[in-house]
Amino acid sequence: MEGKCPVEFESMFFVGKYLHGLSKTGDLYAFYVYQPLESAYRDKYVIPFASNWDNYSRDVALHYLPVPSGIKVFGSDLSSKVTSQSRTGDDKFPGDKVRSWEQSVFQGWPLYFMQDNPQIEHVERPLEFWLAETALGTPIAYYGDTASDDGDVGAPDAPGPFIGP
Repeated sequence: MEGKCPVEFESMFFVGKYLHGLSKTGDLYAFYVYQPLESAYRDKYVIPFASNWDNYSRDVALHYLPVPSGIKVFGSDLSSKVTSQSRTGDDKFPGDKVRSWEQSVFQGWPLYFMQDNPQIEHVERPLEFWLAETALGTPIAYYGDTASDDGDVGAPDAPGPFIGP
């Protein structure tokens, strides 16, 4: 699975209030965010990529795959809120050894999907992964508008530059 997402997505868009992706094979996938990132933003700590977690906790997180970047986005309100992040890591933050493709990020929240369970019917708050929805605030809403390490007042002091799992 390393290096290339096993599902090719054609587009992403909202179905009601939930964010979805349509695969090139016509399957509709619900997209998720990792809810504990709320605490990471608020308390300013980094969550490593799941492939770097201990064995006892890694399998659940690895069940959720990063949504690849470069997907066509439908909806003018959505296109300005989707960015991407690298999962390759750097000298200070180990990269994802299992799922190293570029990842889509919605309003500062990395996006995930379940390959073997497209989830057309929604399950509210499955484990620690929550459905990505229109009401999801940007991370700044969770950790406030603070000065960054270089003294730039008004810049978010976010965890990163890479955000797991």
